[in-house]
Amino acid sequence: RPPPPLSHTAYSWGSGASSPEAPPGSAEVSGKQGGGGQGALGGQQAVKKGFLAEKATPVGDVSVFLQNRLVETIEQVEKLHRMEEEDEAAPFKHKYAARDLLKGLTRQLAACKAESESLGLAAAWEEGMAGVEHQMGVNLVETEEISAGEKQLNLAIKRMKEASDPNKFVCEILDSTNHLGLIWSQRGEHQKAESFLISATEQYESFVKTKCTDDELVSRIEGLRTTTLFLMAQVYQHLGHPDMSAKYCQITLNRSLKGGLFDALDWTKNAVQLSGYYLSQGRYGDCATCLASAEEVMARIPAEDAEQNKAQVGETLSNLAWGWGKLHTTRLDSAAHGEQG
Repeated sequence: RPPPPLSHTAYSWGSGASSPEAPPGSAEVSGKQGGGGQGALGGQQAVKKGFLAEKATPVGDVSVFLQNRLVETIEQVEKLHRMEEEDEAAPFKHKYAARDLLKGLTRQLAACKAESESLGLAAAWEEGMAGVEHQMGVNLVETEEISAGEKQLNLAIKRMKEASDPNKFVCEILDSTNHLGLIWSQRGEHQKAESFLISATEQYESFVKTKCTDDELVSRIEGLRTTTLFLMAQVYQHLGHPDMSAKYCQITLNRSLKGGLFDALDWTKNAVQLSGYYLSQGRYGDCATCLASAEEVMARIPAEDAEQNKAQVGETLSNLAWGWGKLHTTRLDSAAHGEQG
């Protein structure tokens, strides 16, 4: 069956952290959800109408296709989804290449459905189609074709929940739910986004209770859980709950740091922003912890990478120094007022 999905969300709350007194703001997503000229909620035409009528590549041995070639192609799709887009003139080049692979798989699955049933492989066919539908939904969302992506994700979730063993799709359903939460958050419907993220949390908690021993599956689920927490930080900020936003921000930073899958500059910017929130609440110890952690992470950046991103590194270090300065002056002011009082 297709491998469980990885999350493509990059944990970044701001582009410059120039105002570290405010808790995190809006989310950024890998691929920047930019380019294409219509913004994250653009209404571009999704999958070309009638593409299923195009000639499918011969499937050959259906069993081999479902158990090997389909899985290998989905893995290629995952790799393309994770690749950074380097050409600003073609911001979704790799994702469009992934979509072509998914279209091909959809045609092949349609062509071999009857034969798979006659061979007793109907369950394998359903698993394969569910995986392809999920990946297509993610692809559409990440190429800014939001309405089509939402529809595709809902179809995928329905198919997966109606499967003979829905537990096989725990990763795909959780990832789809996260994406739906992101979609509604970007539309400004934060309460509806919250409902999806609460659902994602319930799915995660149910998975934890199974005490799964598959390390790879557990790792992927934990990565998707970090995405849920990241999105919850955004939603609660928009809903006017800064304390909850800061809580989820801190948890996200801790989890991404422990998992090792994070961008050092983005992580530092987020930590500086969180320190500003703690400072505004008089939580000086938490503020200092955030700043010290940010310093440690910055020190891990290889010299070559720092040189290539000199401007960003310089800006981040300046914000970090500003954060320390603000902390010290605020504590001095607080002490002075205490002596006067």
